[in-house]
Amino acid sequence: MSIPQNEQNHHEARASNDPSPERAQPLSSPLKMAMRRGRGESYRSASGYQTLSPLGGGSFGQVYSAVHLHSGSLVAIKFEDTSQQKRKNELLPYEHAIYQVLSHGGCSGIPQVYWLGKEDTTNMLVMELLGPTLESLRYFCRGTLSLKSVLMLADQLISTLESIHSRGILCRDIKPENLAMGRGPKSHLVYFFDFGLGRLYKDVITGEHIPYREGYEPIGAPRYCSQAAFLGYEQGRKDDLESLAFVLIWLHKGHMPWTSLLAPNIPAKLKIMGEMKDTDKLAEICKGCPDEFLTYLRYCRELEFADAPDYEMLRGLFRGVMQREGWVCDGVYDWCTGSDSEKGTLMPERFVW
Repeated sequence: MSIPQNEQNHHEARASNDPSPERAQPLSSPLKMAMRRGRGESYRSASGYQTLSPLGGGSFGQVYSAVHLHSGSLVAIKFEDTSQQKRKNELLPYEHAIYQVLSHGGCSGIPQVYWLGKEDTTNMLVMELLGPTLESLRYFCRGTLSLKSVLMLADQLISTLESIHSRGILCRDIKPENLAMGRGPKSHLVYFFDFGLGRLYKDVITGEHIPYREGYEPIGAPRYCSQAAFLGYEQGRKDDLESLAFVLIWLHKGHMPWTSLLAPNIPAKLKIMGEMKDTDKLAEICKGCPDEFLTYLRYCRELEFADAPDYEMLRGLFRGVMQREGWVCDGVYDWCTGSDSEKGTLMPERFVW
């Protein structure tokens, strides 16, 4: 399946065996108002979903947890109000198309998408409800995660990135807020979500890699994006891997050299931040982490734009640290233990799983 172009008309799409409304009808005005204001009241949409609580939001709109009234299934719903949009393309149909590409062949570490529809002028993307984000878990685990937890996450995340890249997709917005643990029997699995900035890096017909270009606006979260993204260069697979390294270091240390950076204005701050990501500054970024983190980052910087990364080698770096420390990948993360543990969660016991 190809990613839709801006001029295409996006019709609603359904998954064959998942909860979906029987028809799309206009949203009630109270729900539209609540979504625009980010309020947390519960509303029932005409398509059979009852919103429960807000989960977050962004430039596209709001995200709510919800229940499907006919099946009782808990889901997450992303809402995008298109009535006030100035851009020509709608974001949720585009993101849905990326999820459709990733769903072929069963890409692990990606949430299921159940339904895309439109009610009045509001797009709705109904998807699997995930657990807490890695940023939330870092916060509740005293601001940092143990090395063992970070290494176990790294193993999964590199494998999922390999699967995403194998389908011709780049993430381009990897950050702890866009990574979440599963729920219930999947609570040991970590998921990528939010592909609003994702894109194809291979031609869907020829399979050729996109050409290298420059002059772009920086794409992705400044704290975690690669230096190439900072400089406005076309991104490749190596840039996703570099972003992932910054995320892992942040989770383990709780700070980066550019944390709390002072500058007279935002452009000046971004310029300094970009300079702090120079190749000769990588050792400073990795200070306090095993040498393998620096080896990982230097490998990413040595890759050419269109090079295929050696994912197995990168996984091997972190598995080597696990072996050296005598740890096993048992899925017992910091947040699985109580407050009596050195890195245990500070959440109340009833929320520890």
